[in-house]
Amino acid sequence: MASRTRMLCEGAMMCALTALLLLINRVAGGMIETAFPWLLVFPLLVYCARYGVRTALIFCVSILLLSLMLCTFTTLFYVFSASLCALAYGSGVRRGAANRSLLLRTGLISFLSNLLSMVVLASLFGYDPAEEAKLLIELLHADPSMVMRSALVLAVFTVVVCSLLQTLCIHFGALLLLGRIGIPTHPVKAAHEISGPRWLGVTILMIWVLYSGFKQFRERKNVPDPLFKGSGTVFCPTVNVACVPYRLIFFPRVDFRYHSRSKFIG
Repeated sequence: MASRTRMLCEGAMMCALTALLLLINRVAGGMIETAFPWLLVFPLLVYCARYGVRTALIFCVSILLLSLMLCTFTTLFYVFSASLCALAYGSGVRRGAANRSLLLRTGLISFLSNLLSMVVLASLFGYDPAEEAKLLIELLHADPSMVMRSALVLAVFTVVVCSLLQTLCIHFGALLLLGRIGIPTHPVKAAHEISGPRWLGVTILMIWVLYSGFKQFRERKNVPDPLFKGSGTVFCPTVNVACVPYRLIFFPRVDFRYHSRSKFIG
């Protein structure tokens, strides 16, 4: 009886925390759902990691009903996606899943939610991709078809980067919170202990070589690029990315603690 009472009290407290975040978001003009949507994940995530998915589903329904009273449609979408992410992450922690599995679950849900909000359902969230593409055409005086393709690539790149950052924020924030309240989690490896498979390095190296060859072909054919007119802005990031597959292919298990102490020049 005491455990069930504590479970209900903690659920009510997590609902109150979520309602507080929603009220702050409404008073601040949607600041949380625009800049920090991952904050909505933590109350349900902690509850799911402690009591399991079945008990957390009741709390999830309560949050959604509370959102109907306090939020707009866009905020309700972010609350729903945050609830899915919290259930996926919390159930993984409950079952003792590895950090790689938790990151994969969180990243997939974050990518789908950002893709829906930024690209597929952009008009419902206040975006107008067609109007922004017309503005780019007027500013750059370029071919409309080329600008549309570049805008599509830029939109997908933005979705991927936002999903990656959101995934990392949720993962490290959850590890801090769960560690503070005594829920066991897998420790995070140091940077020099992380190494990927060799096939990943080969794949990245092939993509980099194809990209470099395609860029040289465009330069020889004098095909203008409306977004990247100079090669200097792309040269340094390309060299840094090329170092990643080199390490994965030739040194997949090397300890790089010495390089963490060295100074980077350039």
